[in-house]
Amino acid sequence: MSYQTVLVALDRDQSTEKVISRGLSLVNGDQRKVFFVHVNQPIIVNTLLNGEMTFPVEVEQELLQASKSWLETTASNIGVNRSNCFVLEGDIKPEIIKKANDLKADVIVVGNHQKHGLALFFSDTADSLLHQIDCDLLAVHIE
Repeated sequence: MSYQTVLVALDRDQSTEKVISRGLSLVNGDQRKVFFVHVNQPIIVNTLLNGEMTFPVEVEQELLQASKSWLETTASNIGVNRSNCFVLEGDIKPEIIKKANDLKADVIVVGNHQKHGLALFFSDTADSLLHQIDCDLLAVHIE
């Protein structure tokens, strides 16, 4: 089966190459049908004295720019147009869902990391997306 619009959600980690490869395989290598998204979450630090504290805007802007540069470089290395790349800010799952809806994606491709220890008690992105989207989901197993 070949999809018309594939949204590939990427982390800045070792899973990138494998997740991209699976996304491209769904469109028979047609990079025009592939869109990349990376979501920067707000940085919140809990302090014992003052409660929650956010990082200065400058730090978040630097992280946003670094993410944009990374995503555009990653895309250009495999022939995906920079206009098909989106770096968003916010909570990961709602941002991915919103972008998938905006693009009318047929499928979302995400990395699915193996969980250990306390992480077993928390919901992962793939599982949460599965129950909230109207398109297919491909969760790529990452060891």
